[in-house]
Amino acid sequence: SRPLLLLVAAAALHPTTAALFLAIALVAIVVSEPPLRRPALLAAGAAALAGLAVVAAGLSPVDPTPMDPAWRALVATKDYTFPTRWSASTWAVNLLGPLVLVTTAWARHRAGVLTPRELGLVVGCLALVAGFVLSLPLIAAGVPLAVQLQTSRAFWPVEIVATLLLVWWLVERSGPAIQH
Repeated sequence: SRPLLLLVAAAALHPTTAALFLAIALVAIVVSEPPLRRPALLAAGAAALAGLAVVAAGLSPVDPTPMDPAWRALVATKDYTFPTRWSASTWAVNLLGPLVLVTTAWARHRAGVLTPRELGLVVGCLALVAGFVLSLPLIAAGVPLAVQLQTSRAFWPVEIVATLLLVWWLVERSGPAIQH
């Protein structure tokens, strides 16, 4: 519970980044903590149903009207908000994090050292990447909320976790730690 409380506190500094890490943490809990799995999935299902009910009732504050040319012109210089227009090299750089994450997790699994909590962390990161991919049609359609959420930021925490997992794996492979 302490990490979740820290993430809530981090939201005061940067709400979007805190939300991304919170999503990773919640998925990790569902994956790695069997006693919490059922309550977490029930809560997620209830939240999804409530969201669908709000949309079906026409009470959603989200406007699905596509962005007009004037609005697009205002954010045109922020090319990271439009991943559907990224170059192949930009895609390659952004997909490198998930590739390193999965490769390193697989290597740790094969070595028999990947823990259930690490697996949860990896699955949480991959859930962010999946959310990014699911947002692409909405971004291409110019749905304002999808663009405003800047879902490409999902790669930030994925890259951080991938780097940490890679370094951890490399240190473990190098042999026993030096004793002082």
